[in-house]
Amino acid sequence: MAKRTHEDAELTKQAILDSAFRLFSRRGYESTSLSDIARFAGVTRGAIYWHFKDKGQILVELCEKVNLDRMKSDALAEAADPREEDPLSKIVLWLKECGDDSSVQFYSSALFSLVDKIMSGACGSDDVREKLKGMFEKREALVCSALRNSVLKKQLPADLNIEFAVDVLGSFICGFVEYMRMGKGEHLRRNYDRVVKGIISSFKENELLHY
Repeated sequence: MAKRTHEDAELTKQAILDSAFRLFSRRGYESTSLSDIARFAGVTRGAIYWHFKDKGQILVELCEKVNLDRMKSDALAEAADPREEDPLSKIVLWLKECGDDSSVQFYSSALFSLVDKIMSGACGSDDVREKLKGMFEKREALVCSALRNSVLKKQLPADLNIEFAVDVLGSFICGFVEYMRMGKGEHLRRNYDRVVKGIISSFKENELLHY
């Protein structure tokens, strides 16, 4: 029997993720079993357990992969890197990516709707919700690090309330997503760059966050 290579393992993992994406989108998370995913991917259940602990981990890794694939660059991670000399411009780029065409399409996708339902408690288990919450918390920690890096590079005020700034950015993005999903966000989208510029200006002047 030929020895299984790392490349073979990665191809198998990708096939599992692709199958899960299609089945979750068509049938929903609850109605899709590991056996369904294995059959659709042309692999055994054992192959799935080699790569993933359970169905929840598949969903989390799928979300992480889709999130990275739709980004041309991970600007937020670059902004959080202490070696980055212009972190604020990377934060602006990240915010603009959150409002570009590919992101707006993602907000209306079946996968995004599934994650939204799980986080709201409409489906899924507490364990899956905790895993997804952990993924979101990692992203939030990156936002915090990116803002702190901008303060250290003297692009933002030294007394900036970073915790509140993270909340402001998170609320803006969540609000934009919800508006787009309700079909009410076109006016906001046309003025998206102006809104981003206004938020960053308020950070620089410390008008919104100093109290």
